[in-house]
Amino acid sequence: MVKEDGICFPSHGAVQRFDGDELTTDERIRTLAQRWQPSRSLRLDEQSAKAVDTDMIILPCLSRPACCDQATTESNPVTQKLISSTESELQQSYAKQRRSKSAALLHKELNCKSKRAVREYLFRVNEATAVLYARHVLASLLAEWPGHVPVSEDILELSGPAHMTYILDMFMQLEEKHQWEKILQKVLRGCRESMLGTMALAACQFMEEPGMEVQVRESKHPYNNNTNFEDKVHIPGAIYLSIKFDPQCNTEEGCDELAMSSSSDFQQDRHNFSGSQQKWKDFELPGDTLYYRFTSDMSNTEWGYKFTVTAGHLGRFQTGFEILKQMLSEERVVPHLPLAKIWEWLVGVACRQTGHQRLKAIHLLLRIVRCCTHSDLCDLMLLKPLWQLFTQMEYSLFEDVTQPGILLPLHRALTELFFVTENRAQELGLLQDYLLALTTDDHLLRCAAQVRPPRAAEPPLAPVQTPPRLYTELCSESATSCWCHREQRSPTYQCRSY
Repeated sequence: MVKEDGICFPSHGAVQRFDGDELTTDERIRTLAQRWQPSRSLRLDEQSAKAVDTDMIILPCLSRPACCDQATTESNPVTQKLISSTESELQQSYAKQRRSKSAALLHKELNCKSKRAVREYLFRVNEATAVLYARHVLASLLAEWPGHVPVSEDILELSGPAHMTYILDMFMQLEEKHQWEKILQKVLRGCRESMLGTMALAACQFMEEPGMEVQVRESKHPYNNNTNFEDKVHIPGAIYLSIKFDPQCNTEEGCDELAMSSSSDFQQDRHNFSGSQQKWKDFELPGDTLYYRFTSDMSNTEWGYKFTVTAGHLGRFQTGFEILKQMLSEERVVPHLPLAKIWEWLVGVACRQTGHQRLKAIHLLLRIVRCCTHSDLCDLMLLKPLWQLFTQMEYSLFEDVTQPGILLPLHRALTELFFVTENRAQELGLLQDYLLALTTDDHLLRCAAQVRPPRAAEPPLAPVQTPPRLYTELCSESATSCWCHREQRSPTYQCRSY
């Protein structure tokens, strides 16, 4: 006998009747019988191993920060926005867009399914809605968590301290900003001290999330007459898109126009651009999709258009940044944080990330520098890649006299970082070791070229330019630092470097 899915068949394909005759079983009947049988239930061990998608992937262990020998250069430097949309406006507009898209998608799915399929589909929709409401209830509970009750792993049935960081990330995507900030404060103030260190390192891991995607679109230069071109830029996961125009953008005013919108019918958040360079102002668009259309007539043509689209999103990087920023501002929390490990993570993040994410990492580094002590001393020598990036910006600023008087935000941030760090190193008695660790051979050669006259037997050295911010002097054996000062284009503070 052969057993197939619970059905017994003789190996030769015949069954013996009660009167002794054989009844041959048709192969087609055997196939149909197998199809009619109920599906085999999973054994207990198979059920426990079955994957369940809860849209929250929790890594079983924390990784170690990777060393960085060279900081990534900025391909699209962040410029200072004097007037910009507020985050609340973008959030509100994006939430409205998301609700409209969800309703339209649900309506479309229900219309294309049969009545029987609709019942199954509605069951899944109801299940998803129940999960969503359960998450809102948990968020409301944590926002009103009583101060005398500790937030522990046992009470919330967490798999570990890092699990709490993932829950905070879920609420970052789900709740309004003011509600999420309230939840974060309650959790950090109520967490057991033993949980804080692991939560902080998990937040550092979040900040290793890849940088924001950047896409560039442009016309021919100059563009053609009688153009009617339409396209879109879609960056999944973006909460808003930042659009930055090239300074050369120029079209025939009133005749050749670039239209941009967050909807395909160009009715929502519409922006029109036409004319000279002064008319092309950078802006931000809610949502994850930019629709644009360029039209030109039969008359004159100009340079055309070119714009860069950068995605702004509430990914895990932003969650990690907000958690660490709040932790470093809580006096109760700071003594229980592994500042040296967090410092190592964040220096790597500042080296590898670019744009706004790098600026946020530097912001956290400044906070750590100000609160670190001898007991939790950070390795200041890890800043060498960032110092090299800073000196490159100094030299390029001196060589390019066409740049405006306002320094880029990254330049100002690095200036403040090294100014504060050097003062802190001096307070901790580590100034000489710190300066020696950051000094590069290239910098020493530049300094030597300024003071050593050429020998009679050798040709004179080519002139070496030093940045105007740096007033360089070679010091005696007891000190290797050089004092930096520049009166023109000086930021709100003076930078003392070496």
